[in-house]
Amino acid sequence: MTGSRLIELIRRQAAVTSQRGIELATVVSPPPALKVRIDNMEIVLEKDDLIVCEGLLEHRIDFTVTEKEEMTVHSRLKQGDRVAVQALPGGQQYLIIDKVVVMGG
Repeated sequence: MTGSRLIELIRRQAAVTSQRGIELATVVSPPPALKVRIDNMEIVLEKDDLIVCEGLLEHRIDFTVTEKEEMTVHSRLKQGDRVAVQALPGGQQYLIIDKVVVMGG
């Protein structure tokens, strides 16, 4: 296979990976050693493979009512949580978008 054909094959595979859309996954291990298993995939993604929206992690926020205040938000991911994930371009990392709840199940 020539170099240009190999590059084209890689580009096509990246395009297919990035078009997979939103998928469901299950938290196998919570942060700081975060691991998730995407439905219908045998591999477990580890923290280096994942980008997590801040609202899913314990974090501090500043807010103002009458004076500047600070509070800690405790909305950590827990083992067994169901999450929506999406492959980022290139398919090397996944974005954890939010927790999800399957209604009626």
